[in-house]
Amino acid sequence: AHFGTNPTDIQAFFGPSASVEAYEVSADFAKNIPASCSFVDDVFKERNGRYYFDVPLYNQRLLEQMGVTSYNRDYNECTITHHQYCSYRREKELGLRQVSIAMLKEKL
Repeated sequence: AHFGTNPTDIQAFFGPSASVEAYEVSADFAKNIPASCSFVDDVFKERNGRYYFDVPLYNQRLLEQMGVTSYNRDYNECTITHHQYCSYRREKELGLRQVSIAMLKEKL
């Protein structure tokens, strides 16, 4: 809104992040999600009494709520299971961090 951007003009790119297959969370982790979130049940999976959070789907749904319809998840590899990426979940305090870059491109 600050820049007068139309959400349909935004293109989002999903880079590496924890995947729902590997991102195990506590049962009360859902308390971190705002109560107004209508899709909270979609982003949690339960397997064998354990809970897993779908970070990419959560972010995708947030974008969709804001009217963003163009996003690319082709490069969204799991940072926990793919060892070429940094992962606090995998390496704890010894883990390195990754950098993300975002930009605004002025229309010509």
